[in-house]
Amino acid sequence: MSAASGAGPSGGESSEIADRSARARTVYRWHVALFIGINVALQLLNCFFGSGWWAFWPLAAWGVVFLIHFMRYKAATVDESWVDERTAELRIKSYDRDHIENIAAHGPGAAARESDVRKK
Repeated sequence: MSAASGAGPSGGESSEIADRSARARTVYRWHVALFIGINVALQLLNCFFGSGWWAFWPLAAWGVVFLIHFMRYKAATVDESWVDERTAELRIKSYDRDHIENIAAHGPGAAARESDVRKK
C-alpha cells in the first residue's frame, strides 16, 4: 500500500511486487527440483551401496531448510487476490456452517439478543 496516497500500490510498485513474486516462484521451483532430485539419488545410493540409513539425515536436515524456504516463499507471494480466493473457498467449504448458525441463533446469549431486537 502506498503510504503517501493511502490507496493501493502504484503501477511501479505493482510491477516490482510482480517481479519479486516471479523471482521467488522461480527460485522455489529450482529448490523443489534440487530437493527431490538429490534426495532420490541419495536414497538410491543408500539402497544399493550403503549400510544403515545414513541418507535419512541429509533428507531430514534439508527438509527443515526446505520447510523454512516454503514458508518464506508463501509469505512473499501472498497478495490480495489470493486472500480473497482463499476466504471464498473457506466460506464455501464450511461443512459445519449450519451447526454454527444454529448455535448462534439458539445458543448462549440468544435470548438476550432476541429481547434486544424486540426492544428496538
